[in-house]
This record gives sequence, structure tokens and C-alpha cells, in this order.
Amino acid sequence: MRATPATALFTASLAAVACGTGGDHRQLGPDSFDGGAPPDGAIDPGLGDSGGSIFVDGDQPVKPPIGNRAFSQGNVPADADRLFKAATPASGPGPALIYPAAETMFPPNVAHILFQWKVASGSVFHLRFETSKGVLDIYTDGQHETCAKAETGASCWESAADTLLPYLDAAAGSTMKLQIEALDPNAPDKLWQSPSYSLHIGPKRVGGAIYYWSTTAQGVRRGTLDGRPPANYLTPSQAKGQCVACHTLSRSGKRLSVAFPGDLLGLVDVVETVPPPVTFGPASQGFPGQNIAASWATFSPDDSKLAVAGQGLLTVRNARTAEVIAGPLELPAGTTGSMPDWAPDGKHLVFAASIDAPIDRLARHLQGSSIAWLTADGMGFAGFESIAKSRGIVATCVGKESYANPMFSPDSRWLAFSRGDCESEGDPSSEIILAPAQPNAPQNHLPLANTQVGPQRVTRLQNGMPTWAPTGDGTIAWVAFTSTRDYGAVLTEGSKVGARVRQLWVAAIDLSKASSGDPSYPAFRLPAQDLTENNHRPFWTVDVLPPDWKPPDIK
Repeated sequence: MRATPATALFTASLAAVACGTGGDHRQLGPDSFDGGAPPDGAIDPGLGDSGGSIFVDGDQPVKPPIGNRAFSQGNVPADADRLFKAATPASGPGPALIYPAAETMFPPNVAHILFQWKVASGSVFHLRFETSKGVLDIYTDGQHETCAKAETGASCWESAADTLLPYLDAAAGSTMKLQIEALDPNAPDKLWQSPSYSLHIGPKRVGGAIYYWSTTAQGVRRGTLDGRPPANYLTPSQAKGQCVACHTLSRSGKRLSVAFPGDLLGLVDVVETVPPPVTFGPASQGFPGQNIAASWATFSPDDSKLAVAGQGLLTVRNARTAEVIAGPLELPAGTTGSMPDWAPDGKHLVFAASIDAPIDRLARHLQGSSIAWLTADGMGFAGFESIAKSRGIVATCVGKESYANPMFSPDSRWLAFSRGDCESEGDPSSEIILAPAQPNAPQNHLPLANTQVGPQRVTRLQNGMPTWAPTGDGTIAWVAFTSTRDYGAVLTEGSKVGARVRQLWVAAIDLSKASSGDPSYPAFRLPAQDLTENNHRPFWTVDVLPPDWKPPDIK
């Protein structure tokens, strides 16, 4: 592995889009280009036919090679590329990548990835990214504000819209090779090399926004893949001082349901204005509407109806007025329903079904719950069928095997849900399960997505609450979920930032391999979330807000 020659340093003109990357990047000049970009630093991000926007779903144009480029960041010798080229590989351990995990698949439009590695020797680093559309060389001192705060001794470099993103986008659907070299500038005759790591690039950009429940903010926040920071969307300061808990978005992205204190139904229009208008809510808390029990809800495909789970009962209601259209829906004797999801094709309602559950186990922290569905029948649903049945007590814990939070894929052919030995939420043993949408479905336990953390397989990560991306290519799907896994050297034991923090992670799933082995890839951390917040219940939906949307200051 050798650096691309260069003759000069200058400041990249896209510094504005590189904010938050741990320091300014200096692009190695004009010799470092290979016909793919203008030599004046005005980088074409290669984002296709939408005016540079990365908010494109569906088919993409074929992109030409973008050539070879090199950037320098931090306290790095001006001739770093020459030093690395002249040095001789030394024996001994080289840099070891600890985030992301090797073989991770990233969407081609993810703007920020914080690469983290440990090294025994060297203080100047060369990261070489080889793609089918060109080579990117990064020279860095490995210093980054986030990693410095952790004080775990890791070196880091964060990608940005003007560095790695154009290569990911141009080389969508292929594999990228990464190798890291380390060098001591005071004794530059030797360098230490990492193995060559493979990282995969998804075939198409992944659209949408993820609305998630933050226990830190006590409300609903939203994040995207494009590099914008997370934003509060409906929090106590925006909802008359009320905590807004479990939420659901319509698949159109236009409607939001929330549970106000006391598990009472709230309905919200998703608009640019913050706070967004609450169109229906508990009258006892000052909202237009009435008190309707609703721990969870799900919208019909056309947004006109709402299936509501409240106090163990399932009803179908008007999505504007909350008037009952059908229900309570008929379930087997002693069975209650929670956490419903309405299939995008409108044919089924899937939910967590519990038998003889106590009153405090009707909504969350279920024990002994199974996955079942009902079939569309007139204005309601009927015909209870089991999809994944709890085996009851299966572990040495106070509780029972519990399935929870089922959700249909965008084409209604697949289900993702969680399974834990003891309960539905807060169970360290919980994992994400993939299953075809059918009764008594075979279960795929997704070992890579559930357990691959950096270079190691780790269990008891409290994986749960899966949600599907609204876009895909029919084969590669994306699932976001909660997990307490390490985030490299930033969120880990001994870090001054934190450890065992419940955050949002995203994994790619190759649905063509679902019946023949593990179809999943290692997960990556959703960049759009704060490091110190505990996050739950992601819901990934079409983004109806403008690409440049940001919330106004809330007084």
C-alpha cells in the first residue's frame, strides 16, 4: 500500500460541509487527481442527478470514476505522502481497526463515519480507501475531539461529505478496501501496517428519517444519514410540558402517534413547524380530543385509519377523530394485544400477544408474549394466527421468553421483531429476529447483526425494537434497532464518555440469503444521535421535511 504522490497542500473549498469532522482537511493538490475532479479543490461530490442532493430514493444514474484524491488533517508533516512511500514495513503489530467492524455494509449516502483504531507504534497515520471508482488517501494525526474525550487511547478519523462520501456514492454496490499505516515522523524509515479490511457499500442510497424516543430528552427526536445533527421534534417543551413516550410514524411520514402520560392517545401532523400541531390528544392534559387508552398505535397504509393497542385491547379507529371503526378485535380467550403494526399491503395486523398478562404487563415489559397476526376482514381484522410462539420459562431469570415489537418490511413479505429470554424490554439476552411474514414462521437469528462488535462476537447486548428503512433495492434491506453494544473506543468500559449506553444501530440484510444462512452484516451506529443519550424505539419512515430542515429554537 502506497500513497498517491502530491506536490502541494491547500485548504479544501468545502470546509463548510466538513464541520464536525475533528478538524480541517487539507487536500493534497493537483497531482493527486486522476481526472476525476477539478484541481482547484471545488470537489464534485458525485451525487447524481438531483442537484447534489443525497435525498434520492429509487434508481440512480451510472457514475463515472472520480479518480484518486488525498487529504491531510491535523499535525501531519507536509511531505507525509513521501514519508509513507519511502518507509519500509516493520515487524510487529500494526494498527487494529475497532470501529467499524470489518465486513460492515454502509449505505452509499452516509455522511459521517468515525473510524477508530488502536496502535502500538506511530503517531501519523495513512488511511487508504480503495474503491472501484478511485482511491482516497487520508493522512492524519489520529486526533479527534470525540475520541480525546473518551481517553481510551484510540486514534480516530471521521469521514465527511467532501472526503469519503463521494467514493461511497460513486462505488455503490461494491466492496471497499481499507488499510491503515502508522509511522513515527521522528524515525520515518519504518511503518506499521494493518490488515486489509473489507467494507461493503450498499447498492442504493437509503432515504428517510428515523424518529426515535430519547429518554434523555423525554421525547421524540429525529435523525438522518446525511450528516445533520439529531433534532428534537416533539419533547416536553414542545408538548405543553408533557412527556411523549411510545410513538409510531405513518409509512408516508406525514403522521405521528404518541402516548401522552397515562398511555393516552395523541396524534400529530409531521410538518416543518416546531412544535408540530397536535391534532388530537387527551382533553385532561389540555389537548383537543378525549382520553383514549393507547400505549401503541399503527397507521393504515393510506393514513386514514389507526389500529390502537390500549389496556390490552386492539381497536381500529379513524386516524383524525379517533372514533371507533371496529373492535375491540376478537382475540382468543385470555389473550391481550400490544405493539401492533399494520402491513403496508393492508392485509394483516401483526402484534405482540400475551396470555393472562397482569395489568402492568399489557403495554411494555411484556413477559411470555408471542408474535401473532390478524387478517383484514371488512373494516377490521379477524382470524388469529401464531407466527412466533413463546416457550414460556426457558432461562434462569424471573420471566418468560418474550417476543415483541414486530414490524413488516416495506413489501410486507418479511417481519423483524425481538426475542428475549425473560422479557420484551431491558432484557440483556434480547436479539433481533428475521422471519417471513407467515404463520409459524422459521426464524433467522442474524448472528452478525446481533453479535459482531468490532473484531469480536459479543452477546447480551439488549438488541431490540427493530424498524425497516423505507427504501431498498428489493434484495438489500436495512434495519435500525436499539443496542447497548460498544461504539469502538468511545462508548466502552473505561471511557470517560460512557459505557453500555443504549443507542441506535443499523444493519444491512441480504434478503436473498435469508433461507440459507446469516443474511445480515455487522451493524454501524447511526451518526445522528448524541453520545450521552439513551435511545429507544426508532421508527424509520419517508422523510417529508426539506433536506435543509432544522428545528427553530424553542423558548
